[in-house]
Amino acid sequence: AIKEKRFGTSHPRYFNTTELLGEALGQLGKTEEAEKLLREALAARRKIHGDKNARVALTMRHLGVALMAGGKFAAAIPILEESLSISANANGVRTAIYVSTLMPLAEAFESAGRVDEAEKLFTQALAISIEILPPSHLSLAEARYNFGKFLMRRASMARAKPMLFEAESARIAKLAVDDPVRLQSVVAVAAWQISEPELSHANDSRDAVARLNQVAPFANNFHPLDKADWLQVSQRLALAKGDTQSAAQLLVTRQETLRKYLHTGDARLQTASLIFPLK
Repeated sequence: AIKEKRFGTSHPRYFNTTELLGEALGQLGKTEEAEKLLREALAARRKIHGDKNARVALTMRHLGVALMAGGKFAAAIPILEESLSISANANGVRTAIYVSTLMPLAEAFESAGRVDEAEKLFTQALAISIEILPPSHLSLAEARYNFGKFLMRRASMARAKPMLFEAESARIAKLAVDDPVRLQSVVAVAAWQISEPELSHANDSRDAVARLNQVAPFANNFHPLDKADWLQVSQRLALAKGDTQSAAQLLVTRQETLRKYLHTGDARLQTASLIFPLK
C-alpha cells in the first residue's frame, strides 16, 4: 500500500513488490491471493517489456508454481510452457533459469498424470545441469534428487539409486545437519534402502535406521512430502519389528500428511507412496 501511494501501480517498484509478495504467499499456501498478485505483476510486465522478455518468463514461472500449489495443474502447464519458450528464445536452453522452469513443468505433467512427458523434462533438466554446473553444485543435486524421486514414484528403483545417493552426498557435504534440503535427501535414501531388498545390501536396513535416527531431531523442519516419506520408512521398520500398532498409527499420520498437501486431483497422491499404496 505504501509503494502504491508513493510510486503508483504502473511503477516497476510497485509490481516488483507485488510479485515478491505473490511468490511469498504461494510458498505459505495462500494460493488464491498469490495467483491474483502474480497475474497483476505479469500483466504489468507484459505491458512494459512485451511478450518475449526474460523477466516476463520469470514472472510466468512464479505464477505457474503458484497455480500448481493450488492444484490447478491444467492452468499451470501452458503458463510454464510459455515461460520455458520465452526463456529459451531470450537466453538459450543452457541456463539455470531454463532448468528452474523445466522442473516445475515436469512436476505439473506428473501431477496431471502425463508421466512420459514428465520423465522427458526431468531427464532434460538433469542433462543440462550436468553440462553447465560443477559436479558438487547444489542445483545439480536438486536435479538429481527430483529425478530420483520421480523414478521411485514410478517404481524404477535401480535407476533411482544413483540419483538419490549422489544428491545426498552433495547436500551432506555443503548443508547443515538441520537443513530441510539435506534432510529430504537423507530420508529419500533411507526409503530407497528399505523399499527394494533385492537391490540392496544386507546392511541397508541398519543404514536406514541410522538415517532415521540422524534426522529425527529435526522432524519439524520437514516439508510435508518429506515428512510423509519419513513416516513411511518408520512404518516399514515398525512392521519389520512386529510392532503393528505403531505401524498402523504411522500409516494414518502419513495419509493425513499427504492429503493435506496434495490436492485430490494430483496423480502423485497415488504414486507418492514408496512402499505401500494409499488406501
